[in-house]
Parts: sequence; C-alpha cells; structure tokens
Amino acid sequence: RILVIEDDELTTQALTAVLTAHHYAVEVAETGASGLELLESFEYDLLILDVGLPDLDGIQVCQQARAASIAIPILLLTAHDSHHDRALGLDAGADDYLVKPFSMEELLLRIEV
Repeated sequence: RILVIEDDELTTQALTAVLTAHHYAVEVAETGASGLELLESFEYDLLILDVGLPDLDGIQVCQQARAASIAIPILLLTAHDSHHDRALGLDAGADDYLVKPFSMEELLLRIEV
C-alpha cells in the first residue's frame, strides 16, 4: 500500500493511474494534516510526499512522521532542485528525493528497489 500526499490534482491522477496499473494499492491525501492522520491510523509500505503542501509542508510532515516513529520509506516530490533543498529533505528523514517534473519510469524504478 502506498500513501500519496499531494495537493495537485493532475499529479495525483497521474501517480494513481501509473501505480495502480503496476498493481499497487494507492490512497491519497491532499493536505499534510490529513496525510499524517492516515499515517498514524493505517500501515503503508511507502509514502510519496509532495514538499509544497497547503498546510504543513512536506518537510514538516516528514519530520512529524519520523518523530512518531513511522519508519516506512519516504519519497519526497518537489520542484525545488538545489543541493540545499535536497539536504533539508533528507535531513528531515526522507529516504529519497525526486524533482518535478519527473518521469514515471524513474519513479517506478525508485520505488521498486
């Protein structure tokens, strides 16, 4: 099961379509707060997390998830591609970092490892 926390509808639709076509069960949250509630209530195998969310940003969600001992892999999605931004995401507890726009092929390779 994969939880996608993403507020952009087109990105969410594309992710859901590709992931379900590859036999992944996908749940979606549009805000950091609702995503954290799902993370605390259900078990997931992976979190795909947008950094630019409308309430809690992805860095905050990542930090709070790790503080709550949620140990699933976290893949951050973001338009920010500087080395500093990558370091912030990884330091917050993310396991991987993918810059938008990204190819679905690369995303699938990263989550299948």
